[in-house]
Amino acid sequence: MGRGGGSLDTVAMRVRRVLLTRAMDLRIVRKAMGMGDITCTCRGPGDAFIQHLFMLAFNSHRNGTPLPAACLQFLHPQALSDCIEDLCEPFLGEAIDIVTGIDAMGFILGAAAAAYLRKGFLAVRKSGHLCVNTSSEPYTDYTGKQKSLEVRTDVVKKGTRLLIVDQWIETGGTMQAAIRLMEKLGGIVIGVAAICIEESDGGKTIIQKYKTSSCIPKSLQPKFNEHCLASFHNTLDNTLLPMKANV
Repeated sequence: MGRGGGSLDTVAMRVRRVLLTRAMDLRIVRKAMGMGDITCTCRGPGDAFIQHLFMLAFNSHRNGTPLPAACLQFLHPQALSDCIEDLCEPFLGEAIDIVTGIDAMGFILGAAAAAYLRKGFLAVRKSGHLCVNTSSEPYTDYTGKQKSLEVRTDVVKKGTRLLIVDQWIETGGTMQAAIRLMEKLGGIVIGVAAICIEESDGGKTIIQKYKTSSCIPKSLQPKFNEHCLASFHNTLDNTLLPMKANV
């Protein structure tokens, strides 16, 4: 555990305190979706995760680039379960050979989605981490930095059908590089899944060319495009956030 860590009971207590301070967002989400009272249960295809959106935090510590973060959802078992359900539901009838997750947060959702769909999982790494033969693809990330993704060459073959998963698609540069990498090896990208696919130029290109799934309702998409959901800007004492040094 990093600074602010502790027992599971302590972590749960901190999470509960964070959730209480963000309860207003849950009411906003439910009102926007016509979901009524805060105590109602939200179920239905593609709707499971809506009730957990208020847990999204505004991450302002990534090179000064603001980006909503889903770490609190991953600490909440029902939120994580509902997130995976929403991401996978559109692909339940698809023939998928492998689920691919992008370094690093895509590993969490990708591996969970692979288990949910009962498929194997392939990690797409940032360059320099694999000690086998690899294929690589350059890209510009959401901060404007030039980077490269790589994947081992002995898994994806001509006709391999892939679902690619990441936590968030902002500019689309990272996801587009992963798609190019899979297609260069002969793979067929049957879909792209992320908690949010922002309607940037890159995000729109992905949505137009591939089947996609996300956890964001259309009525709230503009707020996510602008990072303006109230919880993104909720200023909290850092001691409320568990495992701060490791997130």
